[in-house]
Amino acid sequence: VLSNSSVSGTDYVTFVDALTKQVVSTISLGGSRATAISTSTQYDLAVVADSNATNTASRVLVINMATQSHVQTMGSITTTGSAINDLAFDSYGLNVEAISQLS
Repeated sequence: VLSNSSVSGTDYVTFVDALTKQVVSTISLGGSRATAISTSTQYDLAVVADSNATNTASRVLVINMATQSHVQTMGSITTTGSAINDLAFDSYGLNVEAISQLS
């Protein structure tokens, strides 16, 4: 689950056990505005897009679902009012497409 705190100005990923519906853990992404999340169908990986508070930079982070931790930043781009707002894995669960639309 993605969340953005208006109080702290930080974005988070919260892991929820689907069977028990209990929160397992929450990690901070270190950005200001999480915009998209996608999970791999083949691997214990998720990718998250977030941006800074002024929406002038976006990045894609890789999250290890098994360890519930941020393992890598795949890329970071400078934007002009159009953050990455959608992510998708391909059908093999390997490649990620990031989509940015002008706001």
